[in-house]
Amino acid sequence: MGMALGAPSNGLDFIEYFLDPSHHRPGIPLDYISYHFYAVPTARQTIADWQSTFFQQADEFLNTVRSIETIRKRLAPQTKTDIDELGTILRTDNTPADTVPPPPAYWNLSGALYAYLYLQLARLQIDVIGESQLVGFPRSFPA
Repeated sequence: MGMALGAPSNGLDFIEYFLDPSHHRPGIPLDYISYHFYAVPTARQTIADWQSTFFQQADEFLNTVRSIETIRKRLAPQTKTDIDELGTILRTDNTPADTVPPPPAYWNLSGALYAYLYLQLARLQIDVIGESQLVGFPRSFPA
């Protein structure tokens, strides 16, 4: 992948800049772009709230994907898209003192969210779709 020099630092402007072939050295192909998504509940939410929060965040992410894909198809249609980290993270995942495991329903919710995202991204013809931490290390983001 070629590096874009002097790129803007904000969201879609960066993507547009990066995908514009004029910002790369000639002859260096831009094979793939890659980005990630994690649904995260707010600190005060309980599992009763997580379903609506996770799926609302997923729909916002899918809107962003549609915008990025529109830009990619216009500027670099030969470039493929790899969304290789889809997952959920709990606010306590990086808190060493928290040893309380997520409630059992969390795993069902995470699986349902991944299935939803996978189907929606496949409909958008995303080239590579991957889950994050399918088999994770317990001390690194246990949820």
